[in-house]
Amino acid sequence: MDENLIGYLLKALDADEQREVERYLREHPEAHQRLELLRRRLDLLAVDAGEDEPPAGLWVRSLARVAEHKCRTLPAAPAAEGVAPPPRATWWRRADVLVAALLLIVLGGLGAAGLVRLHQKSHVVVCADNLRQFDQALEAYADTHNGQYPWVGAEMPKNFAGSFVATLNEAHAMPPGLSISCPGEPARPPREFTFADLSGLPPDEFRSVARSLAGCYSYSLGYQEAGGTALLGLTRAMDGRLPIMADAPAAADGNAVLAGNSPNHEGKGQNVLFIDGHVEFRTTRTLGPDGDDIYLNAERRVAAGRGPRDAVLGRSDAVPFPE
Repeated sequence: MDENLIGYLLKALDADEQREVERYLREHPEAHQRLELLRRRLDLLAVDAGEDEPPAGLWVRSLARVAEHKCRTLPAAPAAEGVAPPPRATWWRRADVLVAALLLIVLGGLGAAGLVRLHQKSHVVVCADNLRQFDQALEAYADTHNGQYPWVGAEMPKNFAGSFVATLNEAHAMPPGLSISCPGEPARPPREFTFADLSGLPPDEFRSVARSLAGCYSYSLGYQEAGGTALLGLTRAMDGRLPIMADAPAAADGNAVLAGNSPNHEGKGQNVLFIDGHVEFRTTRTLGPDGDDIYLNAERRVAAGRGPRDAVLGRSDAVPFPE
């Protein structure tokens, strides 16, 4: 529970975890003493805090990195011939001691289950950062296309969700360091396909590329206006709370989505990128008071939305008009 109490003090928990800690504190009055002890130790660190704010999620990534190597024996470094060893420091700064002490306190009380949760949280943070890089690419594209984001077309080779990657490639909008793989796996940059490349592929190879082009992420399949036939994409002028990308759902193929959350984060939820640029980790796949499923349209199908507020995010090979 210590890692959740620290997250509670740092205001780094999601809404469900926040409620869980508050319920725990109500049911276990003795836990307030532990909370106060942790608060005092964090206050000691605040004394040495600088003026600049650290990057969001840094504490999660730092603890996860330490946890990853906690029980790992590193090989001895080879001795350098003819080079005198550098002098050893004989003192630590006060901030160094406090940080090291806090890490030992936290990691000492986590246990195996706590370390697993810490790894999971770090993956969520890394994934969210990756989606923010996608947002940079989408915004760069919209800047030169009258606020229009890349949209999925009705005809090949643009008729699948992952085609937005080819759109961004052609616009030279992809930032360096972006990955299409789950944060628990090695980083994998997007493949540099354009629509000319896709048009020249044999059918079997085209289907293979379509399945993998967006990796482990899903993208908007667009929507149709009531009574209309045209397929429309999302724009910057629309409600900023509409999702445009997210972790991909579990599926047998692009248009056969299984129940439950995305498998990217052990089924505990999915990161969702919204039009306004913010990323939110959702423990369910529904949004808003009406419980709109981000992976299915109003007809409970993986297909283009039925109206501009009917958000549907499809896996890479999902098509807007399945047969």
